Amino acid sequence: DAPAPARAVAGIERDRAQGPAEVVLVPYREASFKKMPRKNLDDLDAHALVDLVVRVVEIEEPVHGDEVTRRAADIYKVERLTAKLRKTLEAALSDAAHAGRLDGSGGWYSLPGAVSTRLAAPRSRAEVASAGLRRPDRLPPVELRVALEQVVGSAIGVSVNDAVSEAARRLGYTSVRKPLRAVIERELKALLDFGVLVNEGGALGVAVAPQNEEAP
Repeated sequence: DAPAPARAVAGIERDRAQGPAEVVLVPYREASFKKMPRKNLDDLDAHALVDLVVRVVEIEEPVHGDEVTRRAADIYKVERLTAKLRKTLEAALSDAAHAGRLDGSGGWYSLPGAVSTRLAAPRSRAEVASAGLRRPDRLPPVELRVALEQVVGSAIGVSVNDAVSEAARRLGYTSVRKPLRAVIERELKALLDFGVLVNEGGALGVAVAPQNEEAP
């Protein structure tokens, strides 16, 4: 195969490295209903359960399926999410995906289409009520990539360590422990492997395709 064309590098200047610009954090919005449901969660039929999980995903996409089931239970004031009820809600998620109302991949759910185009910025988990949202393994890969792309795009020659720390900050973390660093670095590697970002001597930048030269 012919080698891929070289890619230009945007945003790398080793002599005057500049940290990420200060940004206003976007708070994570957890799904809730203004009006209390009249029925109990156990009384909902299959169609109503599908509507419920879709409404949760509409608000929180991309979101892990475990968080969707927890939020549905919270909305209906269910204190203990039993194994039976969890399976029922997981079945509703599966039904919604099979019906084309949701996209589900790797345990995360979103509305159909490219969720990255609807996710304007990473969401801060600093003040969320659900502890599960702060678990590193519940951070959607697409959201981690959005955070990293925005950090690198707003900085000049940011280092890997600074990019990871700033991405974590935008997600609402004040420190970067090993599990969190691992998931962020995993997605950074993916962006580098896909050629979205580049690393030149420890300085990260956004890769841009070279412009085609006009024929004489």
